[in-house]
Amino acid sequence: MRHDAVAVDCYKRGRPMQVATAGLDLAKNIFQVHGITSEGNTVFNRPLRCPQVLSFFERLEPCLIGIEACGTSHHWARGLARVISFAEGVVEGTDLGLPSAAQGVIRNLSRELRILHSQVRWQEAGLRLEAKRDARVQLLQTAPGAGAVTAPAIAATIGDGHQFRNGREFAAWLGLTLASKPSGG
Repeated sequence: MRHDAVAVDCYKRGRPMQVATAGLDLAKNIFQVHGITSEGNTVFNRPLRCPQVLSFFERLEPCLIGIEACGTSHHWARGLARVISFAEGVVEGTDLGLPSAAQGVIRNLSRELRILHSQVRWQEAGLRLEAKRDARVQLLQTAPGAGAVTAPAIAATIGDGHQFRNGREFAAWLGLTLASKPSGG
């Protein structure tokens, strides 16, 4: 991948497009990354090889990143956390050996990243507290994969869930379908 690929992808008809949200679909060798603007316009949708993932996100402007919940998502979340650690070091005065103007720009962006990161943590703490108070959320959290973020979101969206006749309708609404296992005959 070229080092300027993110900059090239973030322009449409000669105008810069700010990526608001990026989604990362994890796999063993090839990952799919998708970025959209706050208006929902696609900025990029491309495959990345494993070694390209962290460098891709390091060059991307700060944005919300959604990672598929699977066994390797924790590995990638830790990698992205290293970017936050880097930002904290820059804010605290780590010299990057860059011209002072560049150092100042990186320091300002790093401050913004730290603020955004602390706001996300604060919101997560609030969700955990609310989860302890809401019996619906506690019940939803007993389902595999429904944690402190997903369960309150589902409870807020569906209310008491009586609009579904059964669990199968709810699963279909979520987009969950049974795996197709044809017998070949």
